[in-house]
Amino acid sequence: MRLRSFLRYLLPLLALLAMVPLSLWYGLAARFAPDDAMNLGQVLRDGWEKLLRSQVDFLHSTYRPLGGLFYLAVYKQFGLDPLPYRIVLHAALAVNVWLAFRLAWLLSRSHAVAALTATGFGYHAAQFNLHFETSVVYDVLCTFFYLLALCLYVGPRVRRQPLGLARGAAIAAAYVAAMNAKEMAVSLPVALLLFEAVYFRRLSLRAVALPGALGLLTGLYIWGRLRGPDALGQMNGYVPQLGVGAWLEARAHQAAELLYRTRDFGPREFLVFLGGMLLLALLTRRRWVWWAVGFWVIAALPVDFIRPLRGGANLYLPLLGYALLVAALLVSVSRRLIRKPRARMAVLSLLALLYVGKLYRSRAEQGPPWVASQELTWNYIQQLRAVPGLRAGQSIVFLNDPFEVWDMYFLTQIVLGDPAPNITLQRMLPKPLTEAELAGFDRVLTVENGRVRLIR
Repeated sequence: MRLRSFLRYLLPLLALLAMVPLSLWYGLAARFAPDDAMNLGQVLRDGWEKLLRSQVDFLHSTYRPLGGLFYLAVYKQFGLDPLPYRIVLHAALAVNVWLAFRLAWLLSRSHAVAALTATGFGYHAAQFNLHFETSVVYDVLCTFFYLLALCLYVGPRVRRQPLGLARGAAIAAAYVAAMNAKEMAVSLPVALLLFEAVYFRRLSLRAVALPGALGLLTGLYIWGRLRGPDALGQMNGYVPQLGVGAWLEARAHQAAELLYRTRDFGPREFLVFLGGMLLLALLTRRRWVWWAVGFWVIAALPVDFIRPLRGGANLYLPLLGYALLVAALLVSVSRRLIRKPRARMAVLSLLALLYVGKLYRSRAEQGPPWVASQELTWNYIQQLRAVPGLRAGQSIVFLNDPFEVWDMYFLTQIVLGDPAPNITLQRMLPKPLTEAELAGFDRVLTVENGRVRLIR
């Protein structure tokens, strides 16, 4: 009996033990990408008051204010030391794996399904930027609070217990936090309604009360993001392109990434893939498998209509449904082919280890180049720190710099810690500055052969 109990927990143990070295390997050595400088510059400009107000003020669109709090809090405490940012991010990734395990267990009541789901959800080669880029903190925090809300909701509901006012308030708070981390979270009310419809095959007034209340919050949030001041939905790269064709294109692209394909599915191929998912749900006769398919379809809706197509970290939340489905397939097939529970558990454990081993090899190949790609940003941070007499409040001009857009502006801003810097990049101007105009700047700098040089 003791051996059987040990085997029951073997897969969860393997999943959680594999998580730690895989999550930290190379990831803690990462530094800052150009997007990190931009994000830090924006939160310095916004400040504590605006970021805190934006957590509850949906009608005034502030860019992902929960992620902004992360950046500002770590910056104020640790400055531009990359390690604290990496530690916080990896801690959140680790907790997300546990939340995925917990949710899968609540849905399936199977430790094998839960462990395989956690393993598949925690690590996917198409999403290695989750472990190497601090700028994906928006996806990580969104997924954390989204999964937390699901666990809080599903726990009592699978036991047919009422949620209670306190738990309902906690779910609403987690949902607001998830939306403030990233727009992907707005699918949560639909995911809760889908759970009620699939598990109880009806939608009573009591069952739709909380999802309906969350839907009202969603409406306010979406209005702020689409129509409010500085609305994200009106910026280049975030304007939605609605239509069935746009949805099919996005789903086909993301399905191909999940299956490690080098090219996207065509519409017909994707419909065959989706049909296979539905057939698996039909054959397993498990309500939670139907929910997994539905969740995979709806979880990415907020980004399905945005162009260019999003992949990578944007697949983090939808990956949960896919991982649940794969876990269901593996467990169902193993139960049909292998009658002895110990042998079945050993085979599933071996498959999990082989998958983790494959990711270790991929990580060894991708990790060093990913970290090396951040060396340019880190190099200029160090050089700007070493410029004598450079400080906040000065008017500064760069005659030349190696970046394409505003990277040097933000890098200088965060090095100085200046919320409203007076920094000019000459290459962004319609014509070069005259000598008289240059004389009006406190500091004139340029970049030659990769080195920052102070002219005056």
